[in-house]
Amino acid sequence: MKISPTLRWLLLAAIALCVFVFVRGRQEPNETSAAVPAEQPTETAAPAQVPAPQAPMPTAAAPSSSAPLVDLFPAQSWLPPPPPPSTTPPPPPEPPPLPFVVKSVWVSAEGSLFVLLSANGQDIPLCNACQRSGFLRSGNVVLGHYRIESVTSSAVSLVYLPLNRKQRIQIAGG
Repeated sequence: MKISPTLRWLLLAAIALCVFVFVRGRQEPNETSAAVPAEQPTETAAPAQVPAPQAPMPTAAAPSSSAPLVDLFPAQSWLPPPPPPSTTPPPPPEPPPLPFVVKSVWVSAEGSLFVLLSANGQDIPLCNACQRSGFLRSGNVVLGHYRIESVTSSAVSLVYLPLNRKQRIQIAGG
């Protein structure tokens, strides 16, 4: 494509004008060259007073405190908004599984029920209404965390003390 010499000169002049305006607009205005009336000290005049500093003039770029700032280009996403927070409270904590295993169950001639539990390699004898030494009854604490609630022919009820939650050990055949 051939460009005529006149058009070429017009394009160069337009580019030069754009460069000039760009460079001129980027320069900071010189504060010392601003039109400020100069005071000429005279010998008969009073001593010169220091002028009070003036507040800077508001510029068009400075935001006004009365107008709220508006985000013209807010962040956008294709992702759906996050679900609203759940208003239901979390479920209460569950006690750990019982460490006990029923080893044996028997009934004495007097009618007292005896249960032998095993936990962590340790045998724990329980009874429901006996007065024998070495047997644990209702109200005693086992392994530091479990209180014996009741001993029946069908189950042993324990309360997990840190959470105050009741748990049961089913006795087979009861």
